[in-house]
Amino acid sequence: MIEIPKKLIYRASTLALGGLFSLTCRARLFGREHLPPRGPLLLACNHQSFLDPPLVGSMTGRPLHYMARDSLFRVPGLSALIRMHNAFPVKTDTTDLASFKTSLRILKAGGALLVFPEGTRSHDGAISQCQPGIIHLMRRANVPILPVAIEGAYDAWPRSAILPKPAPVWIQFGRLIGPHTFEGQDPTQAALQLTAHLRKMHNQLRLRAGRGTIGYAGG
Repeated sequence: MIEIPKKLIYRASTLALGGLFSLTCRARLFGREHLPPRGPLLLACNHQSFLDPPLVGSMTGRPLHYMARDSLFRVPGLSALIRMHNAFPVKTDTTDLASFKTSLRILKAGGALLVFPEGTRSHDGAISQCQPGIIHLMRRANVPILPVAIEGAYDAWPRSAILPKPAPVWIQFGRLIGPHTFEGQDPTQAALQLTAHLRKMHNQLRLRAGRGTIGYAGG
């Protein structure tokens, strides 16, 4: 039997998903010019639904790596599928040094890693507080963060739904945040600043989509 290279599977599936999302979600991407075509990169995205990883992955035009909840790797068939798409397990109920080291290896090798710094999917489509882990990772790897805002994915597949449904989705890539941007701040303070930045981007994207803004506390 001929074994299909993993890179070819990834490329073919992301192209197919991009077409599917364009048809079913009328997915639109803004700010593509802010995405570096190569080099180590952390993408920090708000987390509205299970659709977020394939949505962002199909829009970037470069391979991404993903953290995925460790329980997903115990689902027959799903484990092999997400591993083929560069996912690796992370424990969400404790500090996971193994996944942190895996993330560092990916970034030091020049890869791009998609992270959802809220740590879990949104309960209502709004952005909750970012966790400081992404700041630790940015500083240890000395890499920039590309902020990413998604709107509409919650409507397509909220936590309460078993299956997704067609709904328009918008994605915004923001300007790069350099690895020394939060210098002098402890990780918790820096995570608060990142949260505020993503919330501002999210509201700008909602206005672009013809929706009202969310009244986030403090801004």
